[in-house]
Amino acid sequence: MKILLVIDNLNSGGAQRQITNLGVGLKEIGNEVSFLVYNKGDHFGHVLEENNIPINKFYKRNKYDLIAIFRAILFMRKQRFDAIVAFLFVPSFYVLLFKIVTFSKTKVLVSERSFYSKEKEGFKEKIIRKLYRFANTISVNSLSQTNYLKKSLPKLKNKIVYIPNGLNVESFSTKENAKSKDRLNLVSVGHVNSNKNVKLLIEAVKILKNKHKIEVKISWLGRTYEFLEQENKYFKECQDLISNYNLQDDWSWMGKVQNVQNHLLIADVLVHTSIGEGFPNAICESLACGLPVIASNVNDHPYIIKDNFNGFLFENNDVTDLANKLLKFKDLSNEEKIKIESQSRITAENNFQLSKMITKYNEMLS
Repeated sequence: MKILLVIDNLNSGGAQRQITNLGVGLKEIGNEVSFLVYNKGDHFGHVLEENNIPINKFYKRNKYDLIAIFRAILFMRKQRFDAIVAFLFVPSFYVLLFKIVTFSKTKVLVSERSFYSKEKEGFKEKIIRKLYRFANTISVNSLSQTNYLKKSLPKLKNKIVYIPNGLNVESFSTKENAKSKDRLNLVSVGHVNSNKNVKLLIEAVKILKNKHKIEVKISWLGRTYEFLEQENKYFKECQDLISNYNLQDDWSWMGKVQNVQNHLLIADVLVHTSIGEGFPNAICESLACGLPVIASNVNDHPYIIKDNFNGFLFENNDVTDLANKLLKFKDLSNEEKIKIESQSRITAENNFQLSKMITKYNEMLS
């Protein structure tokens, strides 16, 4: 099959990681694969280049550059792809627009990668979901969002398919067995924004340090700037909060990194404070490394993270509960931590095998 994968950019991000994995996997089983992007950002570009997968770039000069979009649509029409896959809302809109204006019979699969309830659904999401009827398949990487879409779009429920994130789990090294130590090494992964709820983790670290006298080191991996590298006001607020609490020596902003795995392998636990999203790639990769996870009790987190099995859940936006779960993890014996680390890896092996994801997509596109 001749397949085109469409996403906004190839910058660091969970959706970008997954569509890169998908492209490489689809090519390995014999498909002709290429990519289309319309915004700058090349964090995963080298992976595609190493696998000889072409990247077609139709960069927009600004947010409303229609010329670039219509050039992309003409490209899709001219190339006569057998199937097109789009990740995220706006790329999905462009691909569905292509199918509508060209009357194309190309198979189109659109994929939601975030959690949008009826309360959070904006004008953009409502319009794009109106066009979902033109898609052949709607894939979703979280069970909670799959159930929501099937309820809110009952006429399309047969098109909606749950496909969890995929990783080549065997390529992930596992961390060394837990050892007793006074310091708690935490890691978090994600673009610094209010949805990731970074301030909650800052407040929890303050509690551990000031109230419980525990030495904590936190490494935050991820972009600190907004779209097109505009100023990130939320990041500045986080910096100010860290300074006010005198946590500068305890907190490190690592920015976007090429090899997240290296940082996961030296941490004690991943902390994921997000207030709502699809299913985070960071959690998948952490579990693959045998790294336990402490996550907010939202969306798909409770389907994967089980207390005292592969980590802990804390009540969403409850800093006291988060601090208590961090303390609970720290107080585990070495034997208990080793068991949780082993069970974390087993969770990844059972739920996030890349081969399963590739097979499901290939079957739907055929």
